This record gives sequence, structure tokens and C-alpha cells, in this order.
Amino acid sequence: MNQDIYIKLLEELLANINEGIHFVDQKNITQIYNHNMEKIEGMDAKVIIGKNFRNIFKDIPEEESTLLKH
Repeated sequence: MNQDIYIKLLEELLANINEGIHFVDQKNITQIYNHNMEKIEGMDAKVIIGKNFRNIFKDIPEEESTLLKH
């Protein structure tokens, strides 16, 4: 399989998994925010993806965030 097929497969898995997935990169930029996470947090992925986690979730202390633990 080529890389494009793997990427498409991963996108389908993340879209259809029965869990909320929120992934931030090393710069705290949200890269993945699936539909179930939208339902859990009541936010729109279009607003979250590409944004810095700290700018969106200002009320969460960094030491309490599991997303920011590297």
C-alpha cells in the first residue's frame, strides 16, 4: 500500500472510532480533532484544528492537561 492509502485509512478510522480524539503536536497546535470529540466538548473541529491548544482552552491549567504532557 502506498502512503496515500494509509492516510485515507487513518482518516476513516479516526472519523469512525467510538472515542473522542484530540491530538496536538509539539508546538501545541491541534492536528486532529474528531467528530466524537466535537460532541464531547461541544466545539467545532473547524475552529480547533490548526489552532494552539493554549489559545482555545485558556481555563485549563497546563499541569492538568493530559494533552500537553509530552
